[in-house]
Amino acid sequence: MEYGINNCQDKFNTFNTFHVGPALAYNLNKYNTKTKAREKIEYLLKHNIIRKKSKIICCFGEIDIKVHVLKEALRQHMDYKLVIDNIIENYLNFLLSLKKRNKIYVWGPIPTQKDNSPINPEYPYFGDEITRNKATSYFNNKLEEVCIKNKIGFLSIFKNLINDNFTTKDEFIADGCHLSQKAWVFAQKELESKELL
Repeated sequence: MEYGINNCQDKFNTFNTFHVGPALAYNLNKYNTKTKAREKIEYLLKHNIIRKKSKIICCFGEIDIKVHVLKEALRQHMDYKLVIDNIIENYLNFLLSLKKRNKIYVWGPIPTQKDNSPINPEYPYFGDEITRNKATSYFNNKLEEVCIKNKIGFLSIFKNLINDNFTTKDEFIADGCHLSQKAWVFAQKELESKELL
């Protein structure tokens, strides 16, 4: 479930998944981006494909961290936490705009791919695995904080998928990049805890 939104629409808690492309959390509040994610999501809302007052789970941020955060921190000679704070601010503005119409939940990004993963141009990354995971941990903590403050539901299985030294647990990665079905046990508990399953 990468870079998209899930819509829980009925009494049986079924989900419809809408993949809006490799959108960045940083850009969700902007129009005319490369992925046009904002326009796609507004289309789904305007045409009642996602019904008013239904529950929406937003899942963004993984690509921001994996590819852009450490690169921007290096380029701007700043702490990566400041880059993440800026992303969270933009993401929150987008979430608050959705909250006017729907019940909003946010799925925190999962750990990054392993450093020993084969390099695939479709799934690039920047920086080392441990630093990317530390950045993901900070992102999730900050995102959870702003979600609580703004009465937005927050879900995450990040802590279940990393080792104490901030490396990603191999057994939960299917192809060097994406989650394996083995992680479902954690996701199911997290969804049940928020009464989404």
